[in-house]
Amino acid sequence: MPLWWQSILAALLLFAGATVVNRAAVKVGMFGGFSALPVSLFGFISCTILLSPNILSAATASVLTAFGTMFLIRTVQFVNDKESLFTGSLLLGTAAIAYYPAAILALVLVMAIFIFPLSFRQILIAFTGYLLPVLCTSYICWYMGGSFTDVPLNIYHNLFDGTLSINLNLEFNLRTLPLFTAAISAVLLIILLYGIMVGIYHRYTMLVPVRKSIQLTIWMTIITIASLFLPGCGITMLPTIAVPASILAAFSLDRMNTRWANIFYITLVTLILLHLVFY
Repeated sequence: MPLWWQSILAALLLFAGATVVNRAAVKVGMFGGFSALPVSLFGFISCTILLSPNILSAATASVLTAFGTMFLIRTVQFVNDKESLFTGSLLLGTAAIAYYPAAILALVLVMAIFIFPLSFRQILIAFTGYLLPVLCTSYICWYMGGSFTDVPLNIYHNLFDGTLSINLNLEFNLRTLPLFTAAISAVLLIILLYGIMVGIYHRYTMLVPVRKSIQLTIWMTIITIASLFLPGCGITMLPTIAVPASILAAFSLDRMNTRWANIFYITLVTLILLHLVFY
């Protein structure tokens, strides 16, 4: 497929992902009303820090993660909503097939067990949904003459590069990042850290669905950002990181003093424009 076709499809997928993320955050009541902040922040994180060389696969994994996150957040709003739990887990598992390093999102389901919390039956439903795409793909691989373990082994090797060592990936080496990329990352990190502090400190003043959604988003952000340090991952994870990070950053700016929120947002936009001009 020509590169320009891949770019157009990736842009459409990322736009769909941004819309889904925004809808999920607004519907659960994180902002007390309508907000378009997650859409812009999603674009900032997924496309302007560093552009993934394999943008189509990264965008596919990102939109699947966005839909999966939306369904997981929906389980917070409706008690015993096993359908949404299964669908969300299934989409996260499919994201791992579309882009192997996205398999790290299995840890999100582990954290959901303690955050929601999930009953034993719900845990079985969640992990059945997550493993179903892997098992189906493994069966197809075996039917076509391959080994049933090829897919799990490929996921493992893509995550850890054949070892269990945790090293900073060469694609995302902090010492070689362009100046404006490092500055954008620093501003976003400050915003995310503030959102984490607000989510922890004021957790008991929030409505239960909002509190659980923020806790899930916090852990999801930490897990996906940590994936940058896995040998098999790299900047191709940025569109996937954008899913939870855009929700958390929007929540952070919404809870921040208006003056400081405007300063951070304008600074972020200015740095991004400078980055696009000079990079």
